[in-house]
Amino acid sequence: MSQRSTTPTPLAVPATPRETSFPSTKRALQCWTVLALLASSLQAGNTLSLTTTFASDNGSTGNMFDIAAIRNCVITDLDCNFSSGTVNYEIYTTANSYVGNEATAAAWTLIANGTVVSNGIDLPTPLQANLGLSIPAGQSLGIYVAVSNSAVLKYTNGPGTGIAATNIHMTVSEGIGIAYPFSTTFAPRVWNGTVHYEADTGSPFCFGDGSGLVCPCGNFGGFERGCGNSVGPGARLVGSGGASLATDNLRFTLDGMSSNRPGLLISGTANFNGGSGVYFGDGLSCVGGSMVSFGVRYSDSGGLAGWGQNILSRGAFPVGSTQYFQVVYREMNYPCGTGFNTSNGVALTVEP
Repeated sequence: MSQRSTTPTPLAVPATPRETSFPSTKRALQCWTVLALLASSLQAGNTLSLTTTFASDNGSTGNMFDIAAIRNCVITDLDCNFSSGTVNYEIYTTANSYVGNEATAAAWTLIANGTVVSNGIDLPTPLQANLGLSIPAGQSLGIYVAVSNSAVLKYTNGPGTGIAATNIHMTVSEGIGIAYPFSTTFAPRVWNGTVHYEADTGSPFCFGDGSGLVCPCGNFGGFERGCGNSVGPGARLVGSGGASLATDNLRFTLDGMSSNRPGLLISGTANFNGGSGVYFGDGLSCVGGSMVSFGVRYSDSGGLAGWGQNILSRGAFPVGSTQYFQVVYREMNYPCGTGFNTSNGVALTVEP
């Protein structure tokens, strides 16, 4: 059972900074190699996870590392590797990276602390911390997991590659061991654990950010958005809720439109120009083939619009098929003067 506290444990430097070493074994090395290379995201609805390893050969009272989001992610919880017994844990974050902040307590924010009973060495122990840490695509966050009692946070001596685990949503970096709270460091070290998170459904493609086809009148958009529009960096289409036909919870949200403007969500069985799109209005047309329309929605005062209501079943999409989605929306006669623009595209494979 986890008992969260809202009062942080006072930071106190231990009398002797320590790192508890354990003999390397063939099993540990094999597990590290396999898990680091094949760390995977496990889907349960739209809740996913990414594991580094639980083959420890070392440990101390803290571990710092970075999580870099490839897609928009919300971290919900962490599983850690602890010595046996009761563990008093603390979780801190810092903007961008732990690098350069290893000894700077003021750079870190305590976001959760509590007490758990370890499931044992090299076994996942959930913190049950309900973190709710949002990391936008293209950004990163420094994480510091610490123990403030006599427990040991187990980790693995790193190979120095810089990456502990990665998938299509995020990358967990190698990091450092550290003596609690901000004392002696040991590097490189690989945090042993699992990141539980929620992420966008589908893979965005067909961007107006300059990574592919140049927008019609040089109106570049922001990172992984459509082409620029009258209010700034362009519209971004994001899927959520999962791609399972059984649950049929797929939803789409569009941000970055002008207020009170109509947008039409469409899907197709193909993409244009290898996914880079073709010129279309002030933006790029990304989807083609057999088309389905999911109706018009008007943006609110903040430029947001959404679509839901059984999208997968309404589209009559076969399980295993790949579908491509995009929004075409009305725009003022700016910047290119055609009166309409487009979002990025989102591709997904329909699941049972």
